[in-house]
Amino acid sequence: TPVCANAPFALGGVMNKISVFGTIGHAHGLAISHFQRLLGITWAPLAASIAVSLMLTPGFPLSHLPMGDVDETARQTARLVPLTFAILLLIRSMVAAGVTELALGMRHGFTFVYFSLGATVWRFVGAWLLVFLLMIVLIVASAIALGILLALGGGALAVAFHGINPGFGVLAAAVILLAFYVLILFII
Repeated sequence: TPVCANAPFALGGVMNKISVFGTIGHAHGLAISHFQRLLGITWAPLAASIAVSLMLTPGFPLSHLPMGDVDETARQTARLVPLTFAILLLIRSMVAAGVTELALGMRHGFTFVYFSLGATVWRFVGAWLLVFLLMIVLIVASAIALGILLALGGGALAVAFHGINPGFGVLAAAVILLAFYVLILFII
């Protein structure tokens, strides 16, 4: 097996390269050769996901959201977002657990309907919540760091140009930071 050039030899370990084309070939081979088994694992959770999404669509027959009142629709949707997030996260974790078990060879035989609330599903839920929390922490930390840098830089820039009030530089930094926060809110 080929050895990576920057292997951690100081620790006595050897790191082998992962074959990119082998990985791609294995992934596509799994998808093609086990298509019916993958379909059996994914169809019911995805149908449930579509049903949950349709119930939040105004005008859908089973939806109780009013069609004409935009404000009431926004209020009802905002109330249902946490519940919807939890349900869809559970469904996504269920699909990920089933497909991962199939890919690792832990699942044998054909699955017509897959529904699991086992430990693997809850590990996926925890991992995705951890990633979500980490993203929020990184965004807030970068926004704070950017705000500090802009405030210091704006004040220093105003002092560098002797005729400008330092408060103007800090005000400009605050406006840029506010624009950054608005951009982050629209991205999330």
